[in-house]
Amino acid sequence: MTTPTKRHAADAFVRRIAALIDRSGKTQRQIALEVGYDKPNLIAMFKQGDTRVPSNKVPALALSLGADPTMLMRLWLATYEPELLAIVEKSLALLVTADERTWLEAARREFGGKVPAFDPTHSAIVHLAPRWI
Repeated sequence: MTTPTKRHAADAFVRRIAALIDRSGKTQRQIALEVGYDKPNLIAMFKQGDTRVPSNKVPALALSLGADPTMLMRLWLATYEPELLAIVEKSLALLVTADERTWLEAARREFGGKVPAFDPTHSAIVHLAPRWI
């Protein structure tokens, strides 16, 4: 069971899960089966914040709910393991240049954490660039 203090810290993740479940149009039983659970009551517990979604179930849950697995895992890490997220982000920064990282962080801020699919015919990114820097 999650304590009130821990529940408060998990509110963002729980709200996101609840919204995704509500928008999915699926029953909790359908979601549970797609995620690999036999009992739908776990999905209700995730939605209410009574039970933490195990990290290894986040990608399957995201796919079941039509969400981006990477972004949902990022939110899970930010909520439950912020120190680990900081280490991962620092380590992965080695794979991109500092300028590339600045662009990515700006895009995440601009789009509220969910960057839309890239459209090469859309020139909005070029027009937004001065606002980000």
